[in-house]
Amino acid sequence: MDMTHYEQMLKSPSVEGRDAEAKWDARADGFYDSQREKESELTDRVTEFLLTKGFLGGLDVLDVGGGAGRYAVPFAAYAKKVVMTDISGRMLERAKENAERAGRSNLEYVKLDWAAADPAASGWGGRFDLVFASMCPAVGSREGIDKMSFVSGGRCVINRMIESKDTVAEILREELAIRPSYDPHNDRDSVQGIFNILWLQGYEPEIAYLKERMEARLSVEEAASRYARKFGEAAAEKGLSLRDLLSGCAEGGEIVVKNRTTLAMIFWKARTGE
Repeated sequence: MDMTHYEQMLKSPSVEGRDAEAKWDARADGFYDSQREKESELTDRVTEFLLTKGFLGGLDVLDVGGGAGRYAVPFAAYAKKVVMTDISGRMLERAKENAERAGRSNLEYVKLDWAAADPAASGWGGRFDLVFASMCPAVGSREGIDKMSFVSGGRCVINRMIESKDTVAEILREELAIRPSYDPHNDRDSVQGIFNILWLQGYEPEIAYLKERMEARLSVEEAASRYARKFGEAAAEKGLSLRDLLSGCAEGGEIVVKNRTTLAMIFWKARTGE
């Protein structure tokens, strides 16, 4: 198959420009709170993987679309310097707060729309030892991927979630009759598309998978707080109480939440022929 076929596999709903900035500004506090709660160990495992591969320790790192610093801040504990970009100024403010709380001072914050950016004009060609992007819509195109290769003098890594299942969320979707839509956290096609685009360009991409299985026991109030952002509005529109729906999932006053997650890490050496 030709490149066009694999480029089409990357197509997903996206927002650009000012609308994108406003969208991510609105999500910044939620990202910040979830990082503080640290419900998952995947960030630590990604960091450990990069250290083991020799992609992180003592190196210059670029984190594209770094959000509130979920990866940039822990990377800074080992990297020489971490430059993180994001389209959202609010995200970058939250990232600074996370870094200050962790005592990290070797970070630089650049407000940048990667999809529209010209890395060559910035003098970034081959500047970074590691170029990293996790669940970043701006690298969900051939152009976004090519920019990563261009600014890397060493390795590139893209994280994509290919499985994210939550037993309680599935019940709520059924109860609220929410139609299935594109979910970037359950997107296997994007990994195939990215891998084959790189392969056809002459790179030798590799993929590693990190799996996480978790079980939590929550009170109805705790569950209502966790699921309000995703399902609260849908419940209200149908005249239903999210707490009542969650109460129906409880046994002995507790709700058992089972999560199943699989993260794909696609990595490649940016300079072919070396």
